[in-house]
Amino acid sequence: MVEKSIPEFFHQLLKVRMAFRRVMISKLKENNLDLTFEMLQIIHALWLKEGESQQTLAMITVRDKASVTCLLNNLERRGLVERRVASDDGRSRLIYLSEKGETLSRVLKPIVQEVYDYLEDKIGKTATQWAVNYLEGVYEELEKI
Repeated sequence: MVEKSIPEFFHQLLKVRMAFRRVMISKLKENNLDLTFEMLQIIHALWLKEGESQQTLAMITVRDKASVTCLLNNLERRGLVERRVASDDGRSRLIYLSEKGETLSRVLKPIVQEVYDYLEDKIGKTATQWAVNYLEGVYEELEKI
């Protein structure tokens, strides 16, 4: 067996990310949903917790604030999200799914869950939990550098 290296580890992470992206784009097309993978990530973050700031959405989706702004502008033009003034800070705007966005999220949830369920069935819950814990550890070590 060939010894696996740290560069190979990161190469595999990139391959997994690209494969996941490809699968999700394919599922969106199969269901005639005119969304990008990046839009799906924003909608997914909002169905998990609405009323987030742009900065928080940027952190959750691991994107820079400028690209999140562009995504939100596109989603807002499509009528899928709304920016609302924060009750505790009139200068701040929080992002919510619109009624149309809520309807779309009800269509998207089972599609996304199907992919998650498939992977968990194939990989197993224990291996998944181990991988998440391991990646959290890698992240923590990288943050120390």
